[in-house]
Amino acid sequence: DKVGFVLNCETDAAEKLADMVALNTNDVTLMVDPLGKAGRAFGVGRGWREEDEEMSPFLKLFGMLFGLGAWATLPAVIGGYIGNPWVPQPWIETAMAVGQVKGRWPNTGLELDENNNVEVNKFAELPYVGEWKR
Repeated sequence: DKVGFVLNCETDAAEKLADMVALNTNDVTLMVDPLGKAGRAFGVGRGWREEDEEMSPFLKLFGMLFGLGAWATLPAVIGGYIGNPWVPQPWIETAMAVGQVKGRWPNTGLELDENNNVEVNKFAELPYVGEWKR
């Protein structure tokens, strides 16, 4: 089996990403597409008012957050940050544990045992969203 990622970035950024997440590039092929041609070939848009070069990109992003050009953008973005309340995603907790062990962020979100398995997920203690399946 082959695994590959097409990344919208330059080669040096792809290499930095592989280094940061300890990705073995012997097992995974990284392909760079800085102009996004591959995505557009598969129908991926560049957002609201993509051809308008006069408007500030920040204003375009603000418009997209409120659903201009793509329905329900804001709920999808928020779901990416706090999880989906209806479908459990156990990989999120696993990824958080890996990042914590590698020192990528503070070790305050999870309590891990001696084998780096999650004993306590402190995000599960948050009001309302803590009840969501992760």
